[in-house]
Amino acid sequence: MSKKINVNQTKFNALWKKHAPKARVTEPNAADLVALLVHSSLLYDATRKQADEATQRIRSSSVDWNEFRVNHVDDMVGIIGVRYPDAFTRMKRLRMSLNDVYLRHHRVSLDILVGKPKRDVRTYLENLEGMPAYVVSRFMLLAMGLPLIPVDQTLVDLLVDKGVLSEPADPVLVGEALAKVIRADKAAEVHAALVVAADEFWTSGKALKVRKDREKLVEQTKKAAETQRAAAAAAALAALRAREEEAARAAAARPAPSSKARDAKAQQTKASADAAGSARKGALADRWGAGVAASKAKAVSAHKAAHSGKPVKAVKLTRSPARSGRR
Repeated sequence: MSKKINVNQTKFNALWKKHAPKARVTEPNAADLVALLVHSSLLYDATRKQADEATQRIRSSSVDWNEFRVNHVDDMVGIIGVRYPDAFTRMKRLRMSLNDVYLRHHRVSLDILVGKPKRDVRTYLENLEGMPAYVVSRFMLLAMGLPLIPVDQTLVDLLVDKGVLSEPADPVLVGEALAKVIRADKAAEVHAALVVAADEFWTSGKALKVRKDREKLVEQTKKAAETQRAAAAAAALAALRAREEEAARAAAARPAPSSKARDAKAQQTKASADAAGSARKGALADRWGAGVAASKAKAVSAHKAAHSGKPVKAVKLTRSPARSGRR
């Protein structure tokens, strides 16, 4: 269950209304859906000026979006500038998304989304490989009129700094919480004002400082976790060695059997084997004797019958069971 995001609505309204007069009323990239996707991919955790200039450099360096797509990631980074925030990761994700569009339609175009239900468009965008949640929200807001508030990590840091949020939270959850405290018809205006506020947060140097502090905290947490895992592994190894040593000491302390005991055990084993052999021989002798007695009885009966004048049946002498299996 996700944690509830508490938004100070009074401070939030004061924040966006303060920057609304400087906000850009219309988005020039909204007419071209691919351009909107690219510009949105350049805007999160960066300034609007950086995104505008990078978009223009991409347009100037490529005939169309497909020509830009076929570049290697390093070449894309060279186009937008190596000093662009998270340039490599950003271009890697954008290239993945553009490639996915091309594989679906054999061209880099999103015209197929025009006229489709908003839910289908959102599902399409969310399923594009490498697509950030911020880009999906901004695309749906500016192209489809869905009242969403795009939120990146920079905006979360700004809202915490201004007291709108009491603590950092997931940008997606923050966006959902903000969308609930504004009027639907004000969503685009609020977004534009928050972009201006985030730009000022960047230019003041606070955004970079908060980001470095957060990365430092993440690194410290990671190192602490690694140290804890190493300590646990060392403790488990020490416990295993202690058990092995204890078993070795117990085995060394156990008295070895004397020579007399060994001889007595050997004699007992030999006696048991001899008794078993004698029992087998006796059983074979009994079976042999029973076979001989039966043969003699049949012979006597045949002799009497011969002297009495009666026809004599042929008597088949059976082999002794003890000898029948020896040939």
